[in-house]
Amino acid sequence: MGLGLLSIFVSVLPVLVGARNWRRLSTGQRFLLSWFALGLGVDIASIIMGRLHITTVVLYLFFALPSAWLGLGALGHLAESQRVLRSFRTTAMLYTVVWIYCTLRLEDGRDFSHYAGPLLWLVLTIAAVVLMVARFRTGLDRPFRDPAVLTGIATVLSFAPLSALEPVSGLLYPAHKDLVVRLWEAHSVLLIASYLIYTRAVQWTEAQTS
Repeated sequence: MGLGLLSIFVSVLPVLVGARNWRRLSTGQRFLLSWFALGLGVDIASIIMGRLHITTVVLYLFFALPSAWLGLGALGHLAESQRVLRSFRTTAMLYTVVWIYCTLRLEDGRDFSHYAGPLLWLVLTIAAVVLMVARFRTGLDRPFRDPAVLTGIATVLSFAPLSALEPVSGLLYPAHKDLVVRLWEAHSVLLIASYLIYTRAVQWTEAQTS
């Protein structure tokens, strides 16, 4: 089993754990679980498309918009700050405008997203850092049992490298296909680690962290 496929299997864990704890989850955790479920569905669809030799870049490109709203919604609610939540909603609206422009005018639908995808990964990375700063400012006693901090760490781990990896892959592929494959396999290791952290983020409920 390749690392990429293994990371998809591991991504099932936060969905299963979150679904089991659904009634005890906060609003932010429920947004997070919905975000995971969407991502898992897209990954499964990409496997099927890959087996049929259908390019998946368009699938991931259209996934970017709902991912932006769910991801920023999750991070905003987890911050437990109305100011942060409002700013993330505004960011999602601005990203929607940029996404429409990039999709219609700039993206070529081949191999990798050059604009909309990398921009989203960068936006989510910055939002995760803002989330962690907001939570640490509240004076957490046990920050690494806080779902928001865990989510922030996992999000940075997942998307900070991806914001550079996708455009670099677009430049290297297909001339250096083997190198691109190795880079994405290396990123799969980070994804596996992040999914395990995300699993803890939906496992800890308010009663367990207080």
